[in-house]
Amino acid sequence: METTHPVKIEAAKRAFRMLDAAGVQYGAILDGEQYGALKVVMPARRQARYPRGSTRDYYGPFIEALEPGDHVDIPCGQFDVSILSSNVSAACAHRWGAGSYVTTLDRDANTVSVLRLF
Repeated sequence: METTHPVKIEAAKRAFRMLDAAGVQYGAILDGEQYGALKVVMPARRQARYPRGSTRDYYGPFIEALEPGDHVDIPCGQFDVSILSSNVSAACAHRWGAGSYVTTLDRDANTVSVLRLF
């Protein structure tokens, strides 16, 4: 746990006293100590649908050798077509730059198509 500088603690405690005096309901945690009447609840981390890196490991071989003018149809297999399409688009933008590729998804054929422009 990180320790907060004493001057910041004092400033926060003054703010808490002002909130209390104004009758404001609040909840805050400062250096592990809770202040105010409201309970502070940390948001739960969303559970990923697929293991980390599994989609990248799947589509990577399909797009790594694409040269300008080439296209490939990636079968989605076990992956949701929307999720795979989003991941493929992000990877293409990262590798080649925005606007240098076109992706389409075909829900009927369960494929994502990639055309590398330049």
